[in-house]
Amino acid sequence: MAALSEHGGTDRRELESLGLDESDVLDLSVNVNPLPWSAEIRAAFRSWDPRSYPDRTSLLARRALAERFAVAGAQVVLGNGATELLWTLLDAIRPTAVTVIEPAFSELRTAALAKQIPCTQHRTDVLSDFSFPAIDSFAPDTVVYFAHPGNPLGAPADLERVETWARRNPRTLFVADESFLNLSEDFDDLDRVLPSNVLRLRSLTKDFGLAGVRVGYMLAPASIVEAMETVRPPWTVNALAQKLVLASLRSSDWLARARNELCAARRQLVAKLDSAGFETLPSTTIYCMVRVGEGSRCKRFLLREHRIRVRDCASFGMPGWIRVAAREAQTHHRLLEALNDARRSSV
Repeated sequence: MAALSEHGGTDRRELESLGLDESDVLDLSVNVNPLPWSAEIRAAFRSWDPRSYPDRTSLLARRALAERFAVAGAQVVLGNGATELLWTLLDAIRPTAVTVIEPAFSELRTAALAKQIPCTQHRTDVLSDFSFPAIDSFAPDTVVYFAHPGNPLGAPADLERVETWARRNPRTLFVADESFLNLSEDFDDLDRVLPSNVLRLRSLTKDFGLAGVRVGYMLAPASIVEAMETVRPPWTVNALAQKLVLASLRSSDWLARARNELCAARRQLVAKLDSAGFETLPSTTIYCMVRVGEGSRCKRFLLREHRIRVRDCASFGMPGWIRVAAREAQTHHRLLEALNDARRSSV
């Protein structure tokens, strides 16, 4: 059995060891939109009938996404979350190797290792700039994965370099993980045209607070979409998820307001952290990174003493840092008090 990647969210065994319940904890380790759902999303939940089978082809949802992003319906694949699409992609195309631009979400690396596909990492220098490695060429029939904006950094990707890579390496597939792009200051890049060998991976989980439903999609060449559909079982995307895709596309005004509010909250949080003497890294989305000494110890201290959960960044290769999601001002005050307590305690 493949090892599970560490993600944000509540670890029930960890909570039980501390005598805590999920409802006791302020979870700042997940970057899911915390705001109340749009009217369209609420209506989709109310109208869902769980007795009916889902459309095994997700036709209406795929057609709506294709219309929104001006691509053919055959270039859209829906999945049970973005993670499922990453695993399915490797099954579908069986690349000779995977390259991950680090630090990054670990799931594609985990999938590659589970499927015994060689995986290499190229790390950006996060403390000086966020430019991608100066690489000219990649081996044919490989997959190169990066995030825009980055996770856990929150910084935008170097799309100019990606475009150059894609043009110079037409037999290489580049996977742009845009799970947080709709909630970032660079959201206009959703409509930026990139070379056809750049696959666009997106998640409704983050945008609309739907982590429990699991729904994501990928824009890709039709041949890759067909191959992905061939290697996975039917009914991977449930009927509620398909309905929520349609509702999300009718919620653009709500999403714009949510984006503005959450990005403003992140700027306010960073200002408070910087004023208190904590080192942070620039971010364009709804989370930021904070240097704390030893992230794993700080995470345990905050959970045990303050019932606050943050994301330890050791799995991203940054053990001295934590990642925190922005919330309302009262929550920021509580987090800052907890971090100051950890600093006084030399955690």
